[in-house]
Amino acid sequence: MSEEVKLLREIQEKISELLEITDTPALFQCYKTAEMNIHWALWVQGEDVEIMPELENKGSQVFEIG
Repeated sequence: MSEEVKLLREIQEKISELLEITDTPALFQCYKTAEMNIHWALWVQGEDVEIMPELENKGSQVFEIG
């Protein structure tokens, strides 16, 4: 695993933590967007990711809070 992919996976974990603790809808949406961008960055590098990024984060939907 490249250093870049390793860092992206770490960031992905941190974003998941942020999604779990935020109660501000605007921040939640920002974090979901960041999660999507990390997903596609991993995909472009040939990493094994779900076809639908929402499935990677416990099945949460894009506009779901909490």
